[in-house]
Amino acid sequence: MKHISELQNTLSHFLDWNKARLHCLVQILRALFQVRTVNLTQIAAAFQTDVKEESCYRRICRFFTNFSFDMSIIVLIVVQLFPLAGKWLLILDRTNWK
Repeated sequence: MKHISELQNTLSHFLDWNKARLHCLVQILRALFQVRTVNLTQIAAAFQTDVKEESCYRRICRFFTNFSFDMSIIVLIVVQLFPLAGKWLLILDRTNWK
């Protein structure tokens, strides 16, 4: 839980979101690193919570419904968190979900 709180605190400086949405993003990111897949069922299973896996899955679906990220903020977060010397190229794979 310590890492979740730290990441949530760090991201709160960049994202002007309510606490529940920010916590959900942090849970999704942590689960992505753990399961190493974008399968939402597996991500939901990796959530660190006491609620049912099914509820986590629905929460993830609601998180992405009618919501888009501002890519300029994403770039700012990456630049601030990972200061790289010299020239660099950032490549984002944006999958379109249906």
